[in-house]
Amino acid sequence: MSLDSLPLVDWNQAVSLAGGNPQLAEELFAMFRRDLPSFRETILSAHAEGRIDELRDSVHKLHGATAYCGVPRLRRIAGSLDLELKQGTLTDLDARLRELLAAIDALSTITLPRG
Repeated sequence: MSLDSLPLVDWNQAVSLAGGNPQLAEELFAMFRRDLPSFRETILSAHAEGRIDELRDSVHKLHGATAYCGVPRLRRIAGSLDLELKQGTLTDLDARLRELLAAIDALSTITLPRG
């Protein structure tokens, strides 16, 4: 499945991840969105300053945070980038970061879909 075919937000998945509780899903999503600018800033500054360990840690934390809020596209991007950074198999960090940041930016502006 291509990244473009993955939804930015999957509300049914978000509710399922919240144990079937739509209110909790909404709260988790809101907390996640609130933290996105901080993730973005940390990732950008770590990359710009060559702090690869901090970059790897931030991407890993972002990937972990995606596990609770039904954001399949960002989860896939962050997960594969996390793995490639850990394994040292990354070939084009700039391109991968652009992809990650585009997904973060898209989620930062989206209205929470329901139902």
